[in-house]
Amino acid sequence: TESALPQQNGLDKKGYHYAHSDIYYKDGRICEPPKKLDAADAVAAAEAEAATADAQASESKWNTNDYHWEERDCTAWATDRLRELVVGSEVWRDKKVEGDELTVTGAELDGYASSCVRKGKTINTFEFTAKVTFEGRRGGGALSATATYTDLVRDGTEDVGSEVEVPAGVVESKASAVADSTSSTDKDGNIVQTEVPVSSERAMRCSEMLLKLVTKKGEPAVREKLLVLVRELLAK
Repeated sequence: TESALPQQNGLDKKGYHYAHSDIYYKDGRICEPPKKLDAADAVAAAEAEAATADAQASESKWNTNDYHWEERDCTAWATDRLRELVVGSEVWRDKKVEGDELTVTGAELDGYASSCVRKGKTINTFEFTAKVTFEGRRGGGALSATATYTDLVRDGTEDVGSEVEVPAGVVESKASAVADSTSSTDKDGNIVQTEVPVSSERAMRCSEMLLKLVTKKGEPAVREKLLVLVRELLAK
């Protein structure tokens, strides 16, 4: 015990320094004397140590503090995130005619995105092409369009903090005619839907209007979302 140990020069009987000798406290103890923990204290200490370790740990289960070189594939995450950002987005909707609208219906990434760590430092790189699909109809015209964004590249040699530019997408489209429908009531009081053919000229005018919405409104909006994506990739 502490009382049984000689305190001269802070040495015990075997000549080892004893941390709680009087010579080690001038303005009070430098640390608490040893004590035995009961079960509750031991559990609390273990939980506190685990919480501290979790706060300092990296995403990897084996690469503590991201010290060793490790490359993590972020491609699947980037694809899912792009879809989350753009798919379902409404570009235009006719408030008077149900079904006349233009929306983003799909998004794909072709390429890769990765995050590399070494000695606590992170290098995020990517190189991919993004393709976003628009579908819409108006009056007697329907449109399916794809905006393709190329040269989305970050190879890790850029200056820290430099912005990534997202080039304008190249839009390709395919127009078609959609028959209008009218509602009427038969002699028994039932509502009957009747399709009315649409002239090719009218269908073309409606499709052209949808294409303008894609190029003037839809494509720039998607480009902004791609910028959000690449910023998140760089910060990942």
